[in-house]
Amino acid sequence: MDHLDWPDFACDGAVIAPWRRGFSASQTLLSGIETRHLSTEAIKTSEIEGELLNRDSVQASIKYNPGLETPDRKGKPAEQGIAKMMTSRR
Repeated sequence: MDHLDWPDFACDGAVIAPWRRGFSASQTLLSGIETRHLSTEAIKTSEIEGELLNRDSVQASIKYNPGLETPDRKGKPAEQGIAKMMTSRR
């Protein structure tokens, strides 16, 4: 498909603003769901090994690893380690 205005594409920001806000909200929701899922899996995995982890600390570490946000505090070394494992790309 050819676009006559390529590469000088322009759009009205006000027109796309509602979609952009909706996308941002969806992305935030998905990030929260993913963090909860990964932290649950991390905690279950650690329980199998006999180690009990703090859920809040695991979630903070998961968010910190991929740069989703910078929490006020990072988790303990065990929580940081499992979070790094859960968020690493293979």
